[in-house]
Amino acid sequence: MDKSLSAIISAERADSRNGDTDSIADIDFVRYNQFAQDRLVSLIATQHSWVFIEKVDIPIVAGTSLYSLNRNVLFGTRLVQVEYSYNGLEANFQRLMPTPNRYQRVTGSGRPIYYRRTNGQVEVEPVPASTEGTLRVTYERQRDRVDIKRAKVSGTPSGTTINILGYLDPVPSITTETSDILTPTNQKHVRHICICDPDGTRILTNGVISSYSAGVITLAANVSTYLEAGKALVDLANNLVTSGKYSSTHSELPNECERYFIEYTNRRVMTRDSSVDWNEVDTALKEIELDIVNSFKIPDKDVKPFPISDSTMLIPGYE
Repeated sequence: MDKSLSAIISAERADSRNGDTDSIADIDFVRYNQFAQDRLVSLIATQHSWVFIEKVDIPIVAGTSLYSLNRNVLFGTRLVQVEYSYNGLEANFQRLMPTPNRYQRVTGSGRPIYYRRTNGQVEVEPVPASTEGTLRVTYERQRDRVDIKRAKVSGTPSGTTINILGYLDPVPSITTETSDILTPTNQKHVRHICICDPDGTRILTNGVISSYSAGVITLAANVSTYLEAGKALVDLANNLVTSGKYSSTHSELPNECERYFIEYTNRRVMTRDSSVDWNEVDTALKEIELDIVNSFKIPDKDVKPFPISDSTMLIPGYE
């Protein structure tokens, strides 16, 4: 979406007349918007799974059968297919078959024939005997988690430390909630941060928090360890910190989904009062869900060939 989650929450507060952050904190709005995104992703993935398909190539390591995807795989296990090339060349990729026996493994070593899926990982059988080769995994990717802007990076990080400035959003509760989230006593709840640009494009992913104090976040490893491919430490300066793994200030769903986020979140906010009857809102949500899911059902406009039952009827030269 073009709008950040903070901007969407501002619209939701205005629509639901919840401008007072003492009654409902921003962190609750973040949670409800994430629920809305999860709901839409689940509906879309069920009917149009191709929408979220991506690929990743993983170099083979001799003697290693288990490979981490290091990707945000939908439900952790939604793999479409696994291919193997014994020399990494495009022309030599061949599809591996799912293992025929879930409880027994193929012994010995050689070129992989089968694969089995685990949570965020793929295991190949037999164990590769050579380091030469590549796995290509096609999977369904979960959408990034949505979050408010927690802080702003001050200067260029170095080593394991990231200096941050005061919190950006003017809403007081965001400062309160953020300060509470980043304190060392609450690290068991938030162990990772991400950093993205103002458009929500991630620059640093899943940095593991070691400690936080006085505007300094210390990671468990050098900051450069967590950078996205092609990014440098200088790219982090003045950009935005979000909390949690695979998080961003913007939803990856299209702009057309914004109205659903607003309707869904306002429903959750207003139904805290059990006396409120929201049958009409439920109907509106169903209509929006159907509209969005159907929008992904794009007809293929490519010209298709048609069967010829008798080729002798064709004009010479067009057989």
